[in-house]
Amino acid sequence: MGLEDISKLCERLSILDGEGPVQRLNVELKKTGANRLGLSLVGVEVENVAHNVFTFHFMCVEDRRQVLVGGPWTVDGALIVLLEPSGMGEIESLKFNHAEFWVQIHRVPLLCITKDIGSFLGSLIGKGYWS
Repeated sequence: MGLEDISKLCERLSILDGEGPVQRLNVELKKTGANRLGLSLVGVEVENVAHNVFTFHFMCVEDRRQVLVGGPWTVDGALIVLLEPSGMGEIESLKFNHAEFWVQIHRVPLLCITKDIGSFLGSLIGKGYWS
């Protein structure tokens, strides 16, 4: 197909003023669209690379950084574990066995609010469960 053929096809696709009936968008449809848009993200391309393993391609490094530090992330109650790929390797060699969480502990006595005691309490919750 030549350039001239493509040009003729494009001419047929254009809509001139006054062509076709004008319809008003139903207000409820507009609200539904606005709600859906409010729950969407733009600027990420998702690629399925293996069973249950996906690559997220961001449009800029800052977006990628914000996603990495903004977790933990879930979809339908399932934890998404994100890893930064590095160097050469195979998808099968990646270990999705670590996720960082913020934990809030209430009613801690004032004398126990120290960095060392916080690390001790965190160690009781964390490391070792996903070995």
